[in-house]
Amino acid sequence: MAYLKGPRTSDGYINVNEPVNFQKGVLFENTLSAENPIGDTHFVRNNGNDGNNGISVDNCFKTLAKAVSVAAAWDRIIFLPATDSSAYMVEAVQGTDDANIPITISAAQQGLKILGPLNMTQWGSPSLHTHVAGTALILVDANQVEIGGIAFHIQAASGGIEFGSSTNIWRPYLHDCYFGGNGNALFGAIVGNTTGSGLGGYHRGYPNTIDAPCALVERCTFMHINGPGLFFNAGYGSTVKDCVFAVSASASGIQYYTDGTSRPFAFILNNKFTAVSNSTSTGIVVTNTPSTGYLMADGNSFVGFGSDDLCMEKRTGLVGLNYNTGVLLTTTT
Repeated sequence: MAYLKGPRTSDGYINVNEPVNFQKGVLFENTLSAENPIGDTHFVRNNGNDGNNGISVDNCFKTLAKAVSVAAAWDRIIFLPATDSSAYMVEAVQGTDDANIPITISAAQQGLKILGPLNMTQWGSPSLHTHVAGTALILVDANQVEIGGIAFHIQAASGGIEFGSSTNIWRPYLHDCYFGGNGNALFGAIVGNTTGSGLGGYHRGYPNTIDAPCALVERCTFMHINGPGLFFNAGYGSTVKDCVFAVSASASGIQYYTDGTSRPFAFILNNKFTAVSNSTSTGIVVTNTPSTGYLMADGNSFVGFGSDDLCMEKRTGLVGLNYNTGVLLTTTT
Protein backbone atom coordinates (compact mmCIF):
# COMPACT_ATOMS: atom_id res chain seq x y z
CA MET A 1 0.00 0.00 0.00
CA ALA A 2 1.29 3.47 -0.85
CA TYR A 3 0.92 6.41 1.50
CA LEU A 4 1.37 10.07 0.89
CA LYS A 5 4.85 11.45 1.45
CA GLY A 6 6.12 14.72 0.09
CA PRO A 7 7.62 18.14 0.84
CA ARG A 8 6.36 19.81 4.00
CA THR A 9 5.62 23.36 4.99
CA SER A 10 7.08 24.65 8.24
CA ASP A 11 3.99 23.53 10.20
CA GLY A 12 4.22 19.93 8.94
CA TYR A 13 1.52 19.95 6.28
CA ILE A 14 1.97 18.78 2.71
CA ASN A 15 3.17 21.61 0.48
CA VAL A 16 0.66 21.49 -2.36
CA ASN A 17 2.90 23.65 -4.54
CA GLU A 18 5.62 20.99 -4.68
CA PRO A 19 5.63 17.50 -6.24
CA VAL A 20 4.19 14.73 -4.06
CA ASN A 21 5.73 11.26 -4.10
CA PHE A 22 4.27 7.99 -2.86
CA GLN A 23 6.35 5.71 -0.67
CA LYS A 24 5.29 2.41 0.80
CA GLY A 25 4.84 2.26 4.56
CA VAL A 26 4.89 5.98 5.33
CA LEU A 27 1.58 7.22 6.70
CA PHE A 28 1.42 10.98 6.20
CA GLU A 29 4.81 11.32 7.80
CA ASN A 30 5.22 14.51 9.84
CA THR A 31 1.81 15.80 8.75
CA LEU A 32 0.00 15.38 12.05
CA SER A 33 -1.07 18.42 14.03
CA ALA A 34 -3.78 19.42 16.50
CA GLU A 35 -6.13 19.77 13.53
CA ASN A 36 -5.17 16.42 11.97
CA PRO A 37 -4.64 13.95 14.83
CA ILE A 38 -4.26 10.18 14.89
CA GLY A 39 -4.08 8.58 18.32
CA ASP A 40 -3.25 5.17 19.81
CA THR A 41 -5.48 2.08 19.80
CA HIS A 42 -6.47 0.14 22.92
CA PHE A 43 -8.22 -3.26 22.90
CA VAL A 44 -10.82 -4.72 25.28
CA ARG A 45 -11.99 -8.35 25.39
CA ASN A 46 -13.70 -10.69 27.83
CA ASN A 47 -10.53 -12.77 28.31
CA GLY A 48 -8.32 -9.72 28.75
CA ASN A 49 -6.59 -8.52 31.87
CA ASP A 50 -6.46 -4.97 33.17
CA GLY A 51 -2.84 -5.65 34.02
CA ASN A 52 -2.03 -5.91 30.32
CA ASN A 53 -0.89 -2.94 28.26
CA GLY A 54 -3.98 -3.11 26.03
CA ILE A 55 -2.11 -2.24 22.86
CA SER A 56 -2.64 -5.47 20.93
CA VAL A 57 -5.18 -8.24 20.45
CA ASP A 58 -3.02 -10.57 22.55
CA ASN A 59 -2.68 -8.04 25.37
CA CYS A 60 -6.26 -6.77 25.75
CA PHE A 61 -7.70 -4.99 28.73
CA LYS A 62 -10.70 -6.65 30.37
CA THR A 63 -12.78 -3.55 31.20
CA LEU A 64 -13.77 -0.36 29.47
CA ALA A 65 -12.96 1.53 32.65
CA LYS A 66 -9.31 0.56 32.38
CA ALA A 67 -9.11 1.46 28.70
CA VAL A 68 -10.67 4.87 29.30
CA SER A 69 -8.32 5.52 32.21
CA VAL A 70 -5.27 5.28 29.93
CA ALA A 71 -6.75 6.76 26.74
CA ALA A 72 -5.67 10.19 25.56
CA ALA A 73 -7.23 12.62 23.09
CA TRP A 74 -7.94 11.11 19.64
CA ASP A 75 -7.27 7.53 20.79
CA ARG A 76 -9.45 4.55 19.85
CA ILE A 77 -10.85 1.83 22.12
CA ILE A 78 -11.79 -1.33 20.20
CA PHE A 79 -14.14 -3.99 21.64
CA LEU A 80 -13.48 -7.50 20.36
CA PRO A 81 -16.06 -10.33 20.28
CA ALA A 82 -16.12 -12.91 23.05
CA THR A 83 -13.66 -15.75 22.96
CA ASP A 84 -16.24 -18.13 24.50
CA SER A 85 -18.95 -18.96 21.96
CA SER A 86 -21.37 -19.91 24.75
CA ALA A 87 -21.17 -16.40 26.19
CA TYR A 88 -23.78 -14.79 23.95
CA MET A 89 -23.44 -11.64 26.03
CA VAL A 90 -20.02 -10.46 27.12
CA GLU A 91 -19.99 -7.79 29.78
CA ALA A 92 -16.99 -5.59 29.11
CA VAL A 93 -18.04 -3.86 32.31
CA GLN A 94 -19.19 -6.78 34.45
CA GLY A 95 -21.51 -6.98 37.42
CA THR A 96 -18.47 -7.48 39.62
CA ASP A 97 -17.01 -4.28 38.19
CA ASP A 98 -19.99 -2.04 38.97
CA ALA A 99 -17.75 0.16 41.10
CA ASN A 100 -16.33 1.43 37.80
CA ILE A 101 -19.67 2.99 36.85
CA PRO A 102 -20.09 5.74 35.80
CA ILE A 103 -17.17 5.75 33.40
CA THR A 104 -16.37 9.38 32.60
CA ILE A 105 -14.68 10.66 29.46
CA SER A 106 -13.08 13.94 30.46
CA ALA A 107 -12.52 17.13 28.49
CA ALA A 108 -8.85 16.18 27.96
CA GLN A 109 -9.96 13.10 25.96
CA GLN A 110 -11.37 15.02 23.01
CA GLY A 111 -11.93 12.92 19.92
CA LEU A 112 -11.91 9.56 21.74
CA LYS A 113 -13.57 6.72 19.81
CA ILE A 114 -15.15 3.65 21.46
CA LEU A 115 -16.04 1.12 18.76
CA GLY A 116 -17.35 -2.43 18.54
CA PRO A 117 -18.40 -4.78 15.70
CA LEU A 118 -22.19 -4.74 16.16
CA ASN A 119 -24.89 -2.96 14.21
CA MET A 120 -28.05 -1.19 15.31
CA THR A 121 -30.27 -4.26 15.77
CA GLN A 122 -27.75 -6.63 17.33
CA TRP A 123 -27.20 -7.42 20.95
CA GLY A 124 -24.82 -9.84 22.59
CA SER A 125 -21.07 -9.89 22.26
CA PRO A 126 -19.57 -7.47 23.00
CA SER A 127 -21.85 -5.47 25.27
CA LEU A 128 -21.74 -3.19 28.27
CA HIS A 129 -23.88 -4.08 31.24
CA THR A 130 -24.99 -2.11 34.29
CA HIS A 131 -26.97 -2.77 37.45
CA VAL A 132 -26.14 0.64 38.92
CA ALA A 133 -29.04 3.06 39.44
CA GLY A 134 -28.91 6.84 39.33
CA THR A 135 -26.37 7.46 36.56
CA ALA A 136 -25.54 6.62 32.98
CA LEU A 137 -23.01 3.88 32.33
CA ILE A 138 -20.86 6.31 30.30
CA LEU A 139 -20.66 10.06 30.91
CA VAL A 140 -19.10 12.09 28.10
CA ASP A 141 -17.68 15.54 28.87
CA ALA A 142 -15.36 15.83 25.86
CA ASN A 143 -15.83 17.23 22.37
CA GLN A 144 -16.05 15.07 19.25
CA VAL A 145 -16.39 11.71 21.03
CA GLU A 146 -17.63 8.82 18.87
CA ILE A 147 -19.33 5.71 20.25
CA GLY A 148 -20.55 2.98 17.92
CA GLY A 149 -21.15 -0.73 17.39
CA ILE A 150 -21.86 -1.61 21.03
CA ALA A 151 -24.88 -3.08 22.85
CA PHE A 152 -25.94 -1.51 26.16
CA HIS A 153 -27.90 -3.60 28.66
CA ILE A 154 -29.41 -1.40 31.35
CA GLN A 155 -30.85 -3.38 34.26
CA ALA A 156 -31.43 -0.56 36.73
CA ALA A 157 -33.16 2.83 36.93
CA SER A 158 -30.35 4.44 34.98
CA GLY A 159 -29.18 4.87 31.39
CA GLY A 160 -26.63 4.02 28.75
CA ILE A 161 -24.83 7.18 27.63
CA GLU A 162 -25.00 10.83 28.63
CA PHE A 163 -23.30 13.29 26.30
CA GLY A 164 -22.70 16.54 28.18
CA SER A 165 -23.05 15.42 31.78
CA SER A 166 -21.45 18.42 33.49
CA THR A 167 -20.35 20.80 30.72
CA ASN A 168 -21.27 21.88 27.21
CA ILE A 169 -19.72 19.74 24.48
CA TRP A 170 -19.58 19.81 20.69
CA ARG A 171 -20.01 17.27 17.91
CA PRO A 172 -20.86 14.01 19.70
CA TYR A 173 -21.41 11.05 17.38
CA LEU A 174 -23.47 7.99 18.41
CA HIS A 175 -24.16 5.25 15.88
CA ASP A 176 -24.98 1.57 15.35
CA CYS A 177 -25.71 0.89 19.03
CA TYR A 178 -28.41 -1.18 20.72
CA PHE A 179 -29.99 0.07 23.96
CA GLY A 180 -32.00 -2.50 25.89
CA GLY A 181 -33.68 -1.20 29.03
CA ASN A 182 -35.02 -4.50 30.43
CA GLY A 183 -38.10 -2.56 31.62
CA ASN A 184 -35.90 -0.71 34.13
CA ALA A 185 -33.96 1.97 32.25
CA LEU A 186 -34.95 5.64 32.57
CA PHE A 187 -33.37 6.47 29.21
CA GLY A 188 -31.13 5.02 26.53
CA ALA A 189 -29.05 8.09 25.65
CA ILE A 190 -29.06 11.77 26.61
CA VAL A 191 -27.57 14.30 24.22
CA GLY A 192 -27.42 17.47 26.33
CA ASN A 193 -29.34 17.41 29.62
CA THR A 194 -31.96 19.71 31.16
CA THR A 195 -34.23 19.78 34.17
CA GLY A 196 -36.68 17.77 32.09
CA SER A 197 -34.40 14.97 31.06
CA GLY A 198 -35.45 12.67 33.88
CA LEU A 199 -31.89 11.73 34.76
CA GLY A 200 -28.95 13.89 33.80
CA GLY A 201 -26.24 16.18 35.08
CA TYR A 202 -28.83 18.57 36.47
CA HIS A 203 -29.79 15.95 39.02
CA ARG A 204 -26.19 15.75 40.19
CA GLY A 205 -25.95 19.48 40.86
CA TYR A 206 -24.82 20.71 37.43
CA PRO A 207 -26.46 23.56 35.47
CA ASN A 208 -30.09 23.33 34.42
CA THR A 209 -29.29 23.12 30.72
CA ILE A 210 -26.19 21.68 29.11
CA ASP A 211 -25.87 21.81 25.34
CA ALA A 212 -24.41 19.30 22.90
CA PRO A 213 -24.68 21.05 19.52
CA CYS A 214 -23.69 19.56 16.16
CA ALA A 215 -24.68 16.09 17.40
CA LEU A 216 -25.36 13.11 15.15
CA VAL A 217 -27.27 10.01 16.29
CA GLU A 218 -27.89 7.41 13.60
CA ARG A 219 -28.74 3.73 13.12
CA CYS A 220 -29.44 2.97 16.79
CA THR A 221 -32.18 0.82 18.36
CA PHE A 222 -33.94 1.66 21.63
CA MET A 223 -36.14 -0.96 23.35
CA HIS A 224 -37.81 -1.67 26.72
CA ILE A 225 -37.03 1.76 28.18
CA ASN A 226 -39.34 3.40 30.74
CA GLY A 227 -38.52 6.99 29.75
CA PRO A 228 -37.31 8.53 26.50
CA GLY A 229 -35.15 6.26 24.40
CA LEU A 230 -33.28 9.40 23.38
CA PHE A 231 -33.39 12.76 25.16
CA PHE A 232 -32.25 15.29 22.61
CA ASN A 233 -31.25 18.87 23.52
CA ALA A 234 -29.06 20.02 20.68
CA GLY A 235 -29.01 22.30 17.68
CA TYR A 236 -26.81 23.81 14.97
CA GLY A 237 -27.53 20.99 12.56
CA SER A 238 -27.90 18.24 15.15
CA THR A 239 -29.59 15.22 13.60
CA VAL A 240 -31.28 12.00 14.69
CA LYS A 241 -31.80 9.70 11.71
CA ASP A 242 -32.43 6.09 10.70
CA CYS A 243 -33.05 4.88 14.26
CA VAL A 244 -35.63 2.38 15.54
CA PHE A 245 -37.70 2.97 18.69
CA ALA A 246 -39.89 0.32 20.31
CA VAL A 247 -41.75 2.67 22.66
CA SER A 248 -42.92 1.23 25.97
CA ALA A 249 -46.23 2.18 27.61
CA SER A 250 -46.14 5.66 29.20
CA ALA A 251 -42.78 6.29 27.57
CA SER A 252 -41.46 8.13 24.51
CA GLY A 253 -39.09 7.41 21.66
CA ILE A 254 -37.48 10.85 21.34
CA GLN A 255 -37.92 13.74 23.74
CA TYR A 256 -36.74 16.92 22.03
CA TYR A 257 -36.17 19.93 24.27
CA THR A 258 -36.15 23.50 23.05
CA ASP A 259 -36.42 26.84 24.81
CA GLY A 260 -37.24 28.73 21.62
CA THR A 261 -34.29 30.30 19.89
CA SER A 262 -31.10 28.99 21.49
CA ARG A 263 -31.04 25.58 19.77
CA PRO A 264 -31.83 26.20 16.12
CA PHE A 265 -31.85 23.79 13.21
CA ALA A 266 -32.33 20.31 14.61
CA PHE A 267 -33.44 17.47 12.33
CA ILE A 268 -35.34 14.24 13.12
CA LEU A 269 -35.28 12.24 9.90
CA ASN A 270 -36.32 8.79 8.64
CA ASN A 271 -36.78 7.08 12.01
CA LYS A 272 -39.15 4.18 12.76
CA PHE A 273 -41.39 4.07 15.84
CA THR A 274 -43.63 1.26 17.09
CA ALA A 275 -45.98 1.63 20.08
CA VAL A 276 -46.38 -0.94 22.84
CA SER A 277 -49.49 0.97 23.99
CA ASN A 278 -51.66 2.78 21.45
CA SER A 279 -52.92 5.11 24.18
CA THR A 280 -49.83 5.96 26.27
CA SER A 281 -46.77 5.43 24.06
CA THR A 282 -45.55 8.66 22.40
CA GLY A 283 -43.20 8.74 19.43
CA ILE A 284 -41.72 12.26 19.58
CA VAL A 285 -42.30 14.61 22.51
CA VAL A 286 -41.49 18.28 21.85
CA THR A 287 -40.95 20.18 25.08
CA ASN A 288 -41.77 23.91 24.76
CA THR A 289 -42.32 25.38 21.30
CA PRO A 290 -39.47 25.77 18.81
CA SER A 291 -39.18 28.98 16.83
CA THR A 292 -40.42 28.67 13.25
CA GLY A 293 -37.98 26.75 11.08
CA TYR A 294 -35.82 25.60 13.99
CA LEU A 295 -36.91 21.94 14.01
CA MET A 296 -37.60 19.70 11.04
CA ALA A 297 -39.10 16.21 11.26
CA ASP A 298 -39.39 14.40 7.96
CA GLY A 299 -39.65 10.83 6.69
CA ASN A 300 -40.56 9.33 10.08
CA SER A 301 -42.90 6.34 10.28
CA PHE A 302 -45.14 5.47 13.24
CA VAL A 303 -47.02 2.20 13.77
CA GLY A 304 -49.52 1.40 16.53
CA PHE A 305 -49.98 4.90 17.94
CA GLY A 306 -53.57 5.83 18.76
CA SER A 307 -53.49 9.33 17.27
CA ASP A 308 -51.34 11.72 15.30
CA ASP A 309 -50.69 13.66 18.50
CA LEU A 310 -49.24 10.51 20.06
CA CYS A 311 -46.98 10.11 17.05
CA MET A 312 -45.52 13.61 17.35
CA GLU A 313 -46.38 16.71 19.33
CA LYS A 314 -46.45 20.28 17.94
CA ARG A 315 -46.19 19.45 14.27
CA THR A 316 -47.26 22.82 12.85
CA GLY A 317 -44.42 24.32 10.85
CA LEU A 318 -42.02 21.56 11.88
CA VAL A 319 -42.74 18.67 9.62
CA GLY A 320 -42.33 17.28 6.17
CA LEU A 321 -43.96 13.96 5.27
CA ASN A 322 -44.43 11.63 8.23
CA TYR A 323 -46.80 8.66 8.45
CA ASN A 324 -49.00 7.00 11.07
CA THR A 325 -49.54 3.38 10.00
CA GLY A 326 -49.15 4.41 6.37
CA VAL A 327 -51.40 7.49 6.57
CA LEU A 328 -49.85 10.94 6.25
CA LEU A 329 -49.69 12.79 9.57
CA THR A 330 -51.67 15.98 9.84
CA THR A 331 -49.64 19.16 10.32
CA THR A 332 -51.90 20.90 12.83
CA THR A 333 -52.52 19.98 16.48
